Amino acid sequence: MTEIVKDPGRKWLVRLVAATVLLCSGGLAYYVGGSGLTLTPPNAGLVADASGLNFGEVWESNTFPVELTLQNPTGREIRVNRLMATCACVAIEPRSLAIPAGGQRTVKLTLDLTARRPDATGVSSWGFEEQITPVIDGARLDQEGWTIRGVVRPVLSLPSRRLFFAKPLVQGLDPPKEEILVAGHAPIRRLSSRCVPPLAAVDIIKIDGEKTASFYKLVISPRGPIPPGVFGFEMSIVAEGPGGTAYPPVKLTVEGVASQDVQVLPPVLIQGARTRGDVVQETVTLYSVSAVPFRVEAVEGAGEGLEVVPK
Repeated sequence: MTEIVKDPGRKWLVRLVAATVLLCSGGLAYYVGGSGLTLTPPNAGLVADASGLNFGEVWESNTFPVELTLQNPTGREIRVNRLMATCACVAIEPRSLAIPAGGQRTVKLTLDLTARRPDATGVSSWGFEEQITPVIDGARLDQEGWTIRGVVRPVLSLPSRRLFFAKPLVQGLDPPKEEILVAGHAPIRRLSSRCVPPLAAVDIIKIDGEKTASFYKLVISPRGPIPPGVFGFEMSIVAEGPGGTAYPPVKLTVEGVASQDVQVLPPVLIQGARTRGDVVQETVTLYSVSAVPFRVEAVEGAGEGLEVVPK
Protein backbone atom coordinates (compact mmCIF):
# COMPACT_ATOMS: atom_id res chain seq x y z
CA MET A 1 0.00 0.00 0.00
CA THR A 2 1.41 3.45 -0.98
CA GLU A 3 0.33 6.76 0.59
CA ILE A 4 1.00 9.99 -1.38
CA VAL A 5 1.13 13.23 0.65
CA LYS A 6 1.26 16.70 -0.94
CA ASP A 7 3.44 19.13 1.00
CA PRO A 8 3.09 22.83 -0.07
CA GLY A 9 6.30 24.30 -1.41
CA ARG A 10 7.86 20.90 -1.87
CA LYS A 11 7.74 18.09 -4.34
CA TRP A 12 5.27 15.25 -3.96
CA LEU A 13 6.38 13.01 -1.10
CA VAL A 14 5.84 9.35 -1.61
CA ARG A 15 5.78 7.48 1.65
CA LEU A 16 5.86 3.72 1.50
CA VAL A 17 3.67 2.43 4.31
CA ALA A 18 4.20 -1.22 3.46
CA ALA A 19 5.15 -3.04 0.33
CA THR A 20 5.61 -6.71 0.67
CA VAL A 21 4.87 -9.06 -2.18
CA LEU A 22 4.86 -12.77 -1.45
CA LEU A 23 5.44 -15.28 -4.21
CA CYS A 24 3.69 -18.31 -2.71
CA SER A 25 4.92 -20.77 -5.30
CA GLY A 26 8.61 -20.11 -4.64
CA GLY A 27 8.37 -19.04 -1.00
CA LEU A 28 10.27 -15.80 -1.85
CA ALA A 29 9.78 -12.41 -0.25
CA TYR A 30 10.36 -8.91 -1.73
CA TYR A 31 11.19 -6.04 0.58
CA VAL A 32 10.98 -2.38 -0.42
CA GLY A 33 13.90 -0.31 0.82
CA GLY A 34 15.41 3.06 0.05
CA SER A 35 17.27 1.61 -2.93
CA GLY A 36 14.34 -0.25 -4.46
CA LEU A 37 13.18 -3.85 -4.49
CA THR A 38 15.49 -6.47 -2.99
CA LEU A 39 14.93 -10.19 -3.44
CA THR A 40 15.56 -12.07 -0.17
CA PRO A 41 14.83 -15.81 -0.45
CA PRO A 42 14.66 -17.92 2.72
CA ASN A 43 18.00 -19.44 3.75
CA ALA A 44 19.73 -17.33 1.06
CA GLY A 45 18.24 -19.63 -1.56
CA LEU A 46 19.28 -23.00 -0.08
CA VAL A 47 16.61 -25.68 -0.29
CA ALA A 48 16.48 -28.87 1.80
CA ASP A 49 15.29 -32.08 0.17
CA ALA A 50 11.94 -33.00 1.75
CA SER A 51 12.93 -36.67 2.18
CA GLY A 52 15.33 -35.71 4.98
CA LEU A 53 12.88 -33.55 6.93
CA ASN A 54 10.49 -36.25 8.16
CA PHE A 55 11.87 -39.64 9.26
CA GLY A 56 8.41 -41.12 9.92
CA GLU A 57 7.75 -43.47 12.85
CA VAL A 58 10.77 -45.29 14.27
CA TRP A 59 11.95 -47.13 17.41
CA GLU A 60 13.77 -44.97 19.92
CA SER A 61 17.51 -44.66 19.45
CA ASN A 62 20.23 -42.39 20.81
CA THR A 63 22.18 -42.57 17.52
CA PHE A 64 19.49 -42.31 14.86
CA PRO A 65 21.01 -41.28 11.48
CA VAL A 66 19.40 -38.75 9.14
CA GLU A 67 20.82 -37.46 5.86
CA LEU A 68 19.81 -33.93 4.90
CA THR A 69 20.56 -32.89 1.32
CA LEU A 70 20.96 -29.15 0.78
CA GLN A 71 20.49 -27.91 -2.78
CA ASN A 72 21.70 -24.60 -4.22
CA PRO A 73 19.48 -23.62 -7.19
CA THR A 74 21.00 -20.13 -7.40
CA GLY A 75 23.69 -18.93 -9.78
CA ARG A 76 26.30 -18.30 -7.10
CA GLU A 77 28.19 -20.31 -4.50
CA ILE A 78 26.68 -20.27 -1.02
CA ARG A 79 28.97 -20.64 1.98
CA VAL A 80 27.44 -21.94 5.20
CA ASN A 81 29.69 -20.81 8.04
CA ARG A 82 27.87 -22.93 10.58
CA LEU A 83 24.85 -25.20 10.92
CA MET A 84 23.22 -24.87 14.33
CA ALA A 85 20.74 -27.03 16.23
CA THR A 86 18.52 -25.95 19.11
CA CYS A 87 19.44 -29.03 21.17
CA ALA A 88 22.61 -30.90 22.08
CA CYS A 89 20.73 -34.06 21.06
CA VAL A 90 21.69 -33.37 17.41
CA ALA A 91 25.20 -33.98 16.06
CA ILE A 92 25.93 -32.37 12.67
CA GLU A 93 28.66 -33.34 10.21
CA PRO A 94 29.96 -31.22 8.56
CA ARG A 95 28.94 -28.07 10.41
CA SER A 96 30.37 -25.73 7.74
CA LEU A 97 30.35 -26.23 3.98
CA ALA A 98 30.29 -24.50 0.60
CA ILE A 99 27.70 -25.45 -2.01
CA PRO A 100 28.48 -24.45 -5.63
CA ALA A 101 25.93 -22.85 -7.91
CA GLY A 102 23.44 -25.48 -9.07
CA GLY A 103 25.04 -28.11 -6.78
CA GLN A 104 24.13 -29.93 -3.61
CA ARG A 105 25.77 -31.30 -0.46
CA THR A 106 24.63 -33.92 2.03
CA VAL A 107 24.79 -33.24 5.76
CA LYS A 108 24.76 -36.18 8.18
CA LEU A 109 22.73 -35.74 11.37
CA THR A 110 22.81 -38.06 14.38
CA LEU A 111 19.73 -37.69 16.60
CA ASP A 112 19.30 -38.74 20.20
CA LEU A 113 15.59 -39.53 20.07
CA THR A 114 15.51 -40.35 23.79
CA ALA A 115 16.06 -36.66 24.62
CA ARG A 116 12.35 -36.03 24.05
CA ARG A 117 11.20 -39.14 25.94
CA PRO A 118 8.32 -38.13 28.28
CA ASP A 119 8.78 -38.61 32.03
CA ALA A 120 5.31 -40.14 32.27
CA THR A 121 5.04 -43.93 31.99
CA GLY A 122 2.67 -45.79 29.67
CA VAL A 123 3.31 -43.49 26.69
CA SER A 124 2.97 -45.39 23.40
CA SER A 125 4.83 -42.78 21.29
CA TRP A 126 6.07 -39.21 21.31
CA GLY A 127 6.92 -36.57 18.77
CA PHE A 128 10.46 -35.43 17.98
CA GLU A 129 11.05 -32.03 16.41
CA GLU A 130 14.32 -30.17 16.04
CA GLN A 131 15.33 -27.03 14.16
CA ILE A 132 18.47 -26.78 12.01
CA THR A 133 19.46 -23.18 11.21
CA PRO A 134 22.23 -22.08 8.82
CA VAL A 135 24.58 -19.16 9.39
CA ILE A 136 25.28 -18.07 5.80
CA ASP A 137 28.15 -15.88 4.70
CA GLY A 138 26.85 -12.43 3.71
CA ALA A 139 23.23 -13.16 4.68
CA ARG A 140 21.02 -12.21 7.62
CA LEU A 141 21.44 -14.22 10.81
CA ASP A 142 17.69 -14.80 11.31
CA GLN A 143 17.29 -17.51 8.67
CA GLU A 144 14.26 -19.82 8.66
CA GLY A 145 16.23 -23.04 8.68
CA TRP A 146 14.59 -26.44 8.46
CA THR A 147 12.64 -28.59 10.92
CA ILE A 148 13.47 -32.29 11.35
CA ARG A 149 10.52 -34.19 12.74
CA GLY A 150 9.13 -37.67 13.31
CA VAL A 151 7.38 -40.00 15.73
CA VAL A 152 9.30 -42.17 18.20
CA ARG A 153 8.06 -45.42 19.76
CA PRO A 154 9.51 -46.81 23.01
CA VAL A 155 11.36 -50.12 22.95
CA LEU A 156 10.69 -50.81 26.64
CA SER A 157 8.03 -49.53 29.03
CA LEU A 158 7.86 -49.77 32.82
CA PRO A 159 4.90 -49.14 35.16
CA SER A 160 7.15 -46.77 37.11
CA ARG A 161 10.68 -45.35 36.87
CA ARG A 162 11.14 -45.70 40.67
CA LEU A 163 11.29 -48.84 42.80
CA PHE A 164 11.16 -48.69 46.62
CA PHE A 165 11.88 -51.62 48.91
CA ALA A 166 9.02 -51.98 51.38
CA LYS A 167 11.22 -53.95 53.80
CA PRO A 168 14.54 -52.64 55.13
CA LEU A 169 17.89 -54.12 54.25
CA VAL A 170 19.16 -55.55 57.57
CA GLN A 171 22.71 -56.71 58.11
CA GLY A 172 22.78 -60.46 58.70
CA LEU A 173 19.41 -61.16 57.06
CA ASP A 174 18.56 -62.10 53.49
CA PRO A 175 18.10 -58.91 51.45
CA PRO A 176 14.53 -57.90 50.57
CA LYS A 177 13.22 -58.43 47.05
CA GLU A 178 10.94 -56.40 44.85
CA GLU A 179 9.52 -57.15 41.40
CA ILE A 180 8.81 -54.93 38.41
CA LEU A 181 7.21 -55.86 35.07
CA VAL A 182 8.91 -54.68 31.88
CA ALA A 183 7.12 -54.72 28.52
CA GLY A 184 9.13 -54.98 25.30
CA HIS A 185 7.47 -53.52 22.20
CA ALA A 186 10.24 -53.94 19.64
CA PRO A 187 11.75 -57.31 18.63
CA ILE A 188 14.05 -58.26 21.54
CA ARG A 189 16.63 -61.03 21.54
CA ARG A 190 17.95 -60.48 25.05
CA LEU A 191 17.24 -58.30 28.09
CA SER A 192 19.91 -57.43 30.64
CA SER A 193 20.58 -54.95 33.44
CA ARG A 194 23.53 -52.83 34.56
CA CYS A 195 24.28 -51.20 37.88
CA VAL A 196 27.52 -49.30 38.58
CA PRO A 197 28.64 -49.79 41.31
CA PRO A 198 27.06 -53.28 41.54
CA LEU A 199 24.57 -52.57 44.32
CA ALA A 200 21.76 -54.81 43.04
CA ALA A 201 21.25 -58.44 42.09
CA VAL A 202 18.69 -58.87 39.28
CA ASP A 203 16.94 -62.00 38.07
CA ILE A 204 15.23 -61.58 34.68
CA ILE A 205 12.38 -63.98 33.95
CA LYS A 206 10.63 -63.97 30.56
CA ILE A 207 6.92 -64.55 30.86
CA ASP A 208 4.17 -65.17 28.32
CA GLY A 209 3.32 -62.05 26.35
CA GLU A 210 0.99 -60.84 23.66
CA LYS A 211 1.43 -60.67 19.91
CA THR A 212 2.35 -57.00 20.12
CA ALA A 213 4.68 -57.16 23.15
CA SER A 214 6.95 -59.40 25.18
CA PHE A 215 7.04 -59.27 28.99
CA TYR A 216 9.82 -59.74 31.53
CA LYS A 217 9.67 -59.93 35.31
CA LEU A 218 12.66 -58.38 37.05
CA VAL A 219 13.32 -59.56 40.61
CA ILE A 220 15.64 -57.01 42.23
CA SER A 221 17.42 -57.19 45.59
CA PRO A 222 20.09 -54.86 47.03
CA ARG A 223 23.55 -56.15 47.75
CA GLY A 224 27.04 -54.94 48.47
CA PRO A 225 28.35 -52.58 51.13
CA ILE A 226 25.33 -50.32 51.72
CA PRO A 227 25.74 -48.24 54.90
CA PRO A 228 22.84 -47.79 57.34
CA GLY A 229 20.32 -45.12 56.39
CA VAL A 230 18.30 -44.22 53.31
CA PHE A 231 19.96 -45.46 50.12
CA GLY A 232 19.32 -44.98 46.44
CA PHE A 233 21.01 -45.88 43.19
CA GLU A 234 20.26 -46.01 39.49
CA MET A 235 20.27 -49.08 37.29
CA SER A 236 19.86 -49.49 33.54
CA ILE A 237 17.64 -51.99 31.74
CA VAL A 238 19.09 -52.78 28.32
CA ALA A 239 17.34 -54.51 25.41
CA GLU A 240 19.23 -56.10 22.54
CA GLY A 241 17.46 -56.60 19.23
CA PRO A 242 17.97 -59.17 16.47
CA GLY A 243 21.43 -59.02 14.95
CA GLY A 244 22.87 -57.42 18.08
CA THR A 245 21.04 -54.11 17.69
CA ALA A 246 21.67 -52.14 20.89
CA TYR A 247 18.63 -50.16 21.99
CA PRO A 248 19.08 -47.23 24.39
CA PRO A 249 18.85 -48.19 28.08
CA VAL A 250 15.91 -47.33 30.32
CA LYS A 251 16.83 -45.91 33.72
CA LEU A 252 15.27 -47.22 36.93
CA THR A 253 15.84 -45.52 40.30
CA VAL A 254 16.01 -47.95 43.24
CA GLU A 255 15.49 -46.71 46.81
CA GLY A 256 15.24 -48.23 50.26
CA VAL A 257 16.42 -48.16 53.87
CA ALA A 258 19.39 -50.09 55.30
CA SER A 259 19.68 -50.70 59.02
CA GLN A 260 22.08 -52.40 61.41
CA ASP A 261 21.23 -55.77 62.92
CA VAL A 262 21.44 -54.47 66.50
CA GLN A 263 18.69 -51.94 67.17
CA VAL A 264 17.79 -49.69 70.11
CA LEU A 265 14.27 -49.57 71.51
CA PRO A 266 12.99 -46.90 71.85
CA PRO A 267 15.27 -45.10 69.38
CA VAL A 268 14.54 -41.70 71.01
CA LEU A 269 14.00 -40.76 74.69
CA ILE A 270 11.92 -37.65 75.41
CA GLN A 271 12.06 -36.46 79.04
CA GLY A 272 9.80 -33.44 78.78
CA ALA A 273 9.98 -30.45 81.15
CA ARG A 274 11.90 -31.16 84.40
CA THR A 275 13.04 -29.17 87.42
CA ARG A 276 16.76 -28.66 87.68
CA GLY A 277 18.23 -31.27 90.05
CA ASP A 278 15.57 -33.95 89.39
CA VAL A 279 16.85 -37.44 88.80
CA VAL A 280 15.16 -39.26 85.93
CA GLN A 281 15.73 -42.88 85.02
CA GLU A 282 14.89 -44.44 81.67
CA THR A 283 15.62 -47.83 80.17
CA VAL A 284 16.51 -48.69 76.58
CA THR A 285 16.78 -52.17 75.12
CA LEU A 286 19.26 -53.46 72.58
CA TYR A 287 18.06 -56.31 70.39
CA SER A 288 19.11 -58.22 67.27
CA VAL A 289 16.72 -58.14 64.32
CA SER A 290 18.24 -61.38 63.02
CA ALA A 291 18.07 -62.99 66.51
CA VAL A 292 21.82 -63.63 66.45
CA PRO A 293 23.48 -63.42 69.90
CA PHE A 294 25.75 -60.41 70.39
CA ARG A 295 27.93 -58.90 73.12
CA VAL A 296 27.96 -55.29 74.24
CA GLU A 297 31.61 -54.36 74.71
CA ALA A 298 31.04 -50.87 76.10
CA VAL A 299 28.40 -48.19 76.57
CA GLU A 300 29.30 -44.52 76.37
CA GLY A 301 27.26 -41.46 77.26
CA ALA A 302 27.87 -37.85 76.32
CA GLY A 303 26.35 -34.83 78.06
CA GLU A 304 26.48 -33.11 81.45
CA GLY A 305 24.77 -35.11 84.21
CA LEU A 306 24.17 -38.18 82.01
CA GLU A 307 25.10 -41.58 83.35
CA VAL A 308 24.67 -44.83 81.43
CA VAL A 309 24.68 -48.08 83.37
CA PRO A 310 24.53 -51.44 81.54
CA LYS A 311 22.26 -54.12 83.06
